[in-house]
Amino acid sequence: MDPLERNSDEGKEKKYNYYKGFFDAEKRREVVNHEPTLGQSIFAACLSAVPIALLLYFVSRSYTRAKVDMQNPNSMYGQMRKNMQRMMNPAGERDFRVTVKDTTFDDVVGIPEAVAEVEQYVNFLRTPEKFTRLGGRLPKGCILTGGPGIGKTLLAKAVAGEAEVPFFSCSGADFIEVYAGFRPQARARVVRGG
Repeated sequence: MDPLERNSDEGKEKKYNYYKGFFDAEKRREVVNHEPTLGQSIFAACLSAVPIALLLYFVSRSYTRAKVDMQNPNSMYGQMRKNMQRMMNPAGERDFRVTVKDTTFDDVVGIPEAVAEVEQYVNFLRTPEKFTRLGGRLPKGCILTGGPGIGKTLLAKAVAGEAEVPFFSCSGADFIEVYAGFRPQARARVVRGG
């Protein structure tokens, strides 16, 4: 007879006890209480704590080693750290300084009108106290525009050479907008002086 068959009349009269042997065996089993001794408890605790302690030791050791390597500029990690800092901080320090020796307005040929216009900057740079004493504000910079090869850089070097001040130069790639609005704001701050 199929115990799962529902239409059988015999199944309704006779109920099957599928767990009969299971409960009988449980009643007959002898119960023995195995309480662990103190030594066994300590040994079990040590067995479970040793892998965790080893894992923590190796993680802290590798973290310390990586930290030391990151601080060493000659290591691979130190170079990666420097490059990441350079990428993540586009407004970081840049080396714009160029030394200008013996560049004067005599070196600028063919653009006397431009030379006449930028000569006032030489006066600002040589004697700023003359203009600030009267309450004037000194210009923070000058933007030279024009096509390539017309002498913008030479004119700027001549201004720096005549005024005997350092010459700072940067290309347009240094002003590329990395974050929305960041570079134009920086350029505006430089020009405004704020």
